Order: sequence, then structure tokens, then C-alpha cells
Amino acid sequence: QPAQTEYTVLGHEGEHTLLKFKLLTGRTHQIRVHMEHSGHPIVGDAMYGARNKPYTRQCLHASELTFVPYGKDEPITVNCEVGDDFGHEK
Repeated sequence: QPAQTEYTVLGHEGEHTLLKFKLLTGRTHQIRVHMEHSGHPIVGDAMYGARNKPYTRQCLHASELTFVPYGKDEPITVNCEVGDDFGHEK
């Protein structure tokens, strides 16, 4: 099925790039699949990504999520800061 993802480069550090994604469709593993197919997999992603990088977790974080709850008219936005373990090697 077709899927669309927009991204913005926020910064670089060594061989890594920090990106901000906006999903225009909602497919399973959409960001992970798109980044693998572009040749720039998510660091720490054992299924689609850089399997040779020993990170404690995927370097993929949902910092903001906006949705309209079932039966409601107004959207809700939830924000979450990145955890201390983000991007740390094992």
C-alpha cells in the first residue's frame, strides 16, 4: 500500500543525522521501512536497521502525537521528552 513520510534534518553528529518525521499516512513500521529503503536505516533497529550497532534501543522516538479520540470532535496532542537512554550504546 502507498505510504508517505515527510522529514526535516535537525542536525548531524558524526555518522548520524537527527531527523523530524511527519507521517502523511499510517502504515505499520512506516518510518523504519522508508528509512531502510532510502539507505539510511534507524540506528538500533534490529529488524530494518543498522544491526551492527549495539544500542540499548531503537533511536526512534515519538515526541508528539496528535489524534482525534473516538466519538470526539477536538484533537488531543500528547508530548513526550526523549529518555536518557536514547542513542546510548550498550
